[in-house]
Amino acid sequence: MLTNEQKRKLRAIAHHEKTTVYIGKNGLTETVYESFENSLVAHNLVKVTLQKTAPIEKEVVSEELTERFACDLVSSVGRVLVFYRKGPKGRILI
Repeated sequence: MLTNEQKRKLRAIAHHEKTTVYIGKNGLTETVYESFENSLVAHNLVKVTLQKTAPIEKEVVSEELTERFACDLVSSVGRVLVFYRKGPKGRILI
C-alpha cells in the first residue's frame, strides 16, 4: 500500500511519461495483460489509456488489473489510469 506522499511523487513522474498500454475496442485481452505485465517489470510505473471505443469502464479495469497483478492504483483521471508495483528491476523506484 502506497502512502499519499508516495502517490504524489508517482503522479508527478507519471505526468511526463508516455502511455505504455492502450485498451481499445476489444477490452481486456490477453495481449493487454501481457503488455501490462511487461511494462510493470520494465518500468514499475504503467500508464494505461482507455480509448473511446473501449467497451469497459475504468473502474472495472482498475479493479481487474490491481487484483490480477498485485499493483497499486496511483491515479485515475479521465480515461488515463496509472499503476505502480515495486520491483527490483524496474526503471522507476519509490
